[in-house]
Amino acid sequence: MNGLTFLAPVSFLADFYPFSETRDAQDLMWGGRTLGQQWASQIPGPRALNPLWIPSPESVRLVRSLAPGTGWTHAGEPLAEHPHEGTSTRWSPVPVTPDVITRPTDLFLRCGEALEADWEGTAEAWGAVAERDWPAHVTVIGPADQLRAHPTARALACTFNTETGPIVLGPNVEVQEGAHLRGPLALGAGTVVKMACRIAGPSAFGPECRLGGELSNVVMHGYSNKGHDGFLGNSVLGSWCNLGADTNSSNLKSNYSPVRIWHHGKQAFEETDLQFCGVLMGDHAKCSINTMFNTATTVGTAAQVIGSGFPPKHVPSFSWGGADGFEAYDFERFERTAEAVMARRNVVPTADDRVRWAAAHRAAQG
Repeated sequence: MNGLTFLAPVSFLADFYPFSETRDAQDLMWGGRTLGQQWASQIPGPRALNPLWIPSPESVRLVRSLAPGTGWTHAGEPLAEHPHEGTSTRWSPVPVTPDVITRPTDLFLRCGEALEADWEGTAEAWGAVAERDWPAHVTVIGPADQLRAHPTARALACTFNTETGPIVLGPNVEVQEGAHLRGPLALGAGTVVKMACRIAGPSAFGPECRLGGELSNVVMHGYSNKGHDGFLGNSVLGSWCNLGADTNSSNLKSNYSPVRIWHHGKQAFEETDLQFCGVLMGDHAKCSINTMFNTATTVGTAAQVIGSGFPPKHVPSFSWGGADGFEAYDFERFERTAEAVMARRNVVPTADDRVRWAAAHRAAQG
């Protein structure tokens, strides 16, 4: 990335489970693009930095201001460095309190902020433009210049509402008849919004997602499917997830009290001040038709949720089952399924994919 490298935050694996099992911090989606993509578009090499530091104008300025052989620290850890060959780095505390994301819930909580800050950068990176001659059966509500679309994006008899924020459509996006989209919103390349789907921003979807039913304040990392009726709100999904038809997530407790969320490092549920939280679902996790997720449920990497009733609020990685209990998911069986799923999008697992899967499986088995 243009000479830019990324530091590995010490607590990332524990704090960002289940997403940290299969991806690095810079590969988390922050609005329409990943943190790494946003940093790389603004910082010349050579630099090294903690990618969880939000790439705001202030943080970009501070990273750019580093002289060769100097670096910033925060809370006793390296935050950013401008290395110089043959010279030991001189470290000093960063002169401001840096804005660093600390939990995966930040991805949906601050999705609107992230989209608003980078929507023009996302549009430029995706080749999305405002000058589109939409057919008469497409309705744009709000400022027309806040709707940006790649020339190959297609929309049929749907509505785009930019009154509450911009909307960006990547290459080969398809928005089908009867869909209603409200910004701020980003749809990555090849994503399909199915007939009568309703999406409320702030929401962001990576490439090749399939979207149906009702979605509100959702972040998907790409290649994941929620293609049927059902509700998903205030949630983060990894890649290669699949939600069966009529899957629904609760995002608010019946007594309106703050939710508790599973913290993998503590191996316990953590108290939060959040009132709204749906599902945090790791890569390659799936659920069967008519699945019901309770408020603030965490589903680990490659977990397979089946059966009736509410599954527990933490479904461990590489487990198979539901409300009646779980068993370990055989690794070879998982690999065969993952290969078949990825082949449908013309993707072949990399050697790094397999190494990460195996490590997550070993960790899950204790």
